[in-house]
Amino acid sequence: MKKYLHELRMEKKQKRRLTSFITAMSVLVSTGVFWQLRGIGTAMTDETLAPDTNGQSADMSLLSSSLCETDEVWESTLPELTDELAENAALIAASQLGYTENTQNYIIGDDGCTHKNYSRYGAWFGNPYGDWNTMFTCFCLHYAGVTEADIPFSSGCWAWSLKLSAKGVLSPFNKGSPKRGDVLLFDTDLDGKADRSGIISEIISDTDKPCIITIEGQTDGAVAECSYQTDDEHIFGYVPVKTPQTTDETAIKFTAESVSGIKVSASAEQGIFPDGTKMLAADISRDEALEKVSEALGTDDIKAVAIDISFISPEGIELEPADSSVVHVEIDLPEEQKLSGSQYSLLHIADSGGAEIVENADVSESGAVFEAESFSIYVVTALGEIEKDELHESLEELTWLPNDNGYVHNSPYFPYIIQKGDTISIAGYSRLPDKWFYYDTNRENEYKNILIPGDYDESQSISVTGSDGNTYYKKVRKYTANKAGDVVIKYQFSQNDVKEFYVRVLEEKLIDYDFLSIYGAHNNQNNPIEIETGDTIRLKIPRSRVNQDAWFYFPTDNNTSRWMTLESSADGNYKYATLKAFDNTGDNVQSVAIYCDGEYKTIYIKVRDANVNLTHADIEIAEGGTYKATKKVSAPDGSYIETITEYEAYVANVNRCDILDSNGSTIQTFFTDDYYRHGNPGDTQYELTSNYIKCEDPNANPNAMKIKNGDYVYLRNDKNFSLYNTDTALFDIQLLLVPKTETVTKYNASGNIISSSSDDISSRDNIFLGSVNFEMDHQSVIDALNKCPTHTGLDFTIKADLNEVFNETLQIYKLPSTGGSGVVPYMITGSAVIILSFAGLLLRKRKEDK
Repeated sequence: MKKYLHELRMEKKQKRRLTSFITAMSVLVSTGVFWQLRGIGTAMTDETLAPDTNGQSADMSLLSSSLCETDEVWESTLPELTDELAENAALIAASQLGYTENTQNYIIGDDGCTHKNYSRYGAWFGNPYGDWNTMFTCFCLHYAGVTEADIPFSSGCWAWSLKLSAKGVLSPFNKGSPKRGDVLLFDTDLDGKADRSGIISEIISDTDKPCIITIEGQTDGAVAECSYQTDDEHIFGYVPVKTPQTTDETAIKFTAESVSGIKVSASAEQGIFPDGTKMLAADISRDEALEKVSEALGTDDIKAVAIDISFISPEGIELEPADSSVVHVEIDLPEEQKLSGSQYSLLHIADSGGAEIVENADVSESGAVFEAESFSIYVVTALGEIEKDELHESLEELTWLPNDNGYVHNSPYFPYIIQKGDTISIAGYSRLPDKWFYYDTNRENEYKNILIPGDYDESQSISVTGSDGNTYYKKVRKYTANKAGDVVIKYQFSQNDVKEFYVRVLEEKLIDYDFLSIYGAHNNQNNPIEIETGDTIRLKIPRSRVNQDAWFYFPTDNNTSRWMTLESSADGNYKYATLKAFDNTGDNVQSVAIYCDGEYKTIYIKVRDANVNLTHADIEIAEGGTYKATKKVSAPDGSYIETITEYEAYVANVNRCDILDSNGSTIQTFFTDDYYRHGNPGDTQYELTSNYIKCEDPNANPNAMKIKNGDYVYLRNDKNFSLYNTDTALFDIQLLLVPKTETVTKYNASGNIISSSSDDISSRDNIFLGSVNFEMDHQSVIDALNKCPTHTGLDFTIKADLNEVFNETLQIYKLPSTGGSGVVPYMITGSAVIILSFAGLLLRKRKEDK
C-alpha cells in the first residue's frame, strides 16, 4: 500500500511538472506568434482608411450609444452656411469650439498603456480612435462643401501634405494672400514635415506684431483657438479654399490685345458702361513703368510689364465704371514677356501719377486677375530670384526629359539646347497607346535633317493608371542632332490635345538670340547678353516695327568694332544683325542699336574669354528625394517576406566634384568649401550650390552681395569652365537618409500576397553615408545645363538606387530549413518539437521510477 501511494504521488507530481512546462511553452509560442504577426501583417495604419463621404458614422454596435455619435448628432451642431466655401469652413470650425474627445470610450494604444479616445471627427472619417487633428480639418472642409476633387482629404497631416503638394494646392505662407477659412499647416518640431493643421479664423495685421488665429482639433483633447505670429517658423504652408466661379450670362464681355501681344479680358454688369463701349489695351514703356513702381515697392530690383487699359464710348470719350462699380479684369502676358521672381504684385498707376498696390489680386509670372473700379496703367511686377522648380514646371505634368531628371523650362523662347552630334532621349505619357512623337508634316523633311529620329526604347514602355483613373502609356525615343537649327517635336497626349517640345541645336559656338526675348529678359547696361570670344550672335526684329531704312548699327560713341563685326541682312519678315566676337571686352559692355517703334532701341553685349563660360556645378536629389530600399527574406519552400523601407534623401554635403572632358581629364574641381546650402532639407528649392561663396568678412560692403538663408554671399567668379570642353562629371557626396515608412508584405510560393502592413518609422535614427559616388554622363551634363535658368552653370539632379548605395546592408537572408510555409509555422513546429521531446523524457523517467 505504501509503495502504491508513493507511485501515485510521483505520477501526480510528474503530471504537474509536464502541465506547467507545456503552459510556459504555450505562452512563449503565443507571444512569439503575436509579435511576428504584428511585424508582418496584422497592423493597419489609418492611412488605409478613406473618409466616409456619405456621412455614415463608424460601426459602434458593440458600444453603448451614449459613448459614440451618429452623423445626425454632429450635423445638428453645424451652423447655417453661405455661398462662400472658405467662410463656411471658418463657420463650421467655430461651431465646434469646446468639443472634447470622449475619454470614457477608448482603446489601448500599441504601447499597452496609452488611451486612444473616441472623437466624432474620427467616427466621420472611419477611424474613431485615431489622431483627429487633421480629420477635424477635413471634417470642416467636407461640410463646407469642398470636394476631394479640389482638395484631397487624409487622416494624417504629413501624408495629407504630400497629397496636397501633388495636387498643386499647397502654397508657401509668404506667397499669395491667405484668408479666413483657408487651411494652415504646421511643422511643430521643425523636421521638414507637416504634423498639424487648422482652419484660419482671423488674420490680425494692424498691429506691431501681425498674428493669425486658427481653430484646431485635438488641442489638449479639444477643439480650440490657437494664435501664431505671421512670421512663425513653424508655419509649413497654407491651402486656399476657393469657391468655384459661376458665369454671369448677363455680363458684358470685353477683350483687347496690345501690339506686343498682351491680352486683356474684362466682364462688367449691364449698365456699368453704355452700349457700344470698347476696351483698348496699349503697351507702356518698361522704363516708364519701372520708374513709377520702384518707389511704391521700395526697390529698384524689379521686373515689370505695364499695360494701359481704357474704355472708350461710341463718341470716343474715355469712360470709368458708373457709380464706382467693380469690373472683373484678367491680364494674360505672352510667353516672351512672362516674368520670373519669388514675389509678384500688381500696381495701379493713377492718372495723377501715384502708384498703389492692388490688394487681393491673383498675380503670377503670366499675368494677373483682379477687380477694378477705375482704369489707367496697370503694372505686373516680379521681385527676387526665380525658384527653379517653378521655372521648370512649364512642361506639361506628364511629360519629362531624359533619365527622369525633372522638368526644364521649355517653350518656343526657351528651347531645350543641345550641340551638333549630341543624342537625346525624349519621353512622354499619352492616353492613346498608338499615337506618338512626330514632326510637323509641313516641315518633316527639314526637321529630320536637324534631329534624326532613332528607335523607340521598348524596354521603358509601360502603362500606368493615374490618380484621375485614366490609363497613360509611356514611350521613349532617341534623337541625334545632325545640324544646327530649331525643331518642334509633337505628340498626341489625348484625342484633342497635342503637346509640343522645342529643341535648338547649336552649330559649334553659334548662339541665336531673338530680339524680343532680349527685351523680355530686361536687357540693360547692368544686365548685358554675355557671349564668348569666337561666338556669333544673331539678332532679329520684325520689319513691321522698323522704318524701311533702319538697320542695326554700332553707336558712334564706342569702339565696339574692335571686339565684334556686324553684318546686316533681311528677308520678307525680319531684319537681322549678325555679330561675330573676335576678342573679349574685358569689363566693358558694348552695344548695338536700331530705330524701331518710334525710338532708338539698344542691345547691350559683353564679350568674355572663350575659356570662361560656366561658373558652377550644383546638385540636388531627383523626384522630391523620396527613395525606397527593398529587402527579401526567403524560405526553402519559395515563400518570402519583402520589406520596403522608404526614405527622404538629401545631399548633406559635397566631398568633391570633378568636371571632365571627353578624354577623362579634369578641367575643373569643386571641393566641400566651395558649396553653400541653398534652402533647407525638405524644401523644394533645397540644393548644394557652388554658385555662391559665403562672406566671412564682417566689414564687407553688403551692397555688393546677396542674402541667402540669412547669410551674405558673393556670386562665384573664380572657378570657370567651358561648356564646349565639358563631357562628364563625377560627384562624391554625403547622403542623409531620413526614415519615413516601412511596408512588410508576405508572399506564398506562387507570389500571391498573404498579408501586408505599413508602419510610420520616422522615429528611427537617420542614416548618414559619408561617401557616395555618382557618375554623370554627357546626357546628364546636357540636362544640367538646361535646368539652370540662366544657362550659366550646371544644375545636376541625381537619382539614388538605395539597394546599390547600401551595398552589404541589404543582404538576402534565408530562413532555416524546417519545413512548413512561412515564419509562424516554423516557430510553432520548432516549439512543438521541444515540448514533445521534453514530454518523452519525463515519461521515460516515470517508467524508470516505476
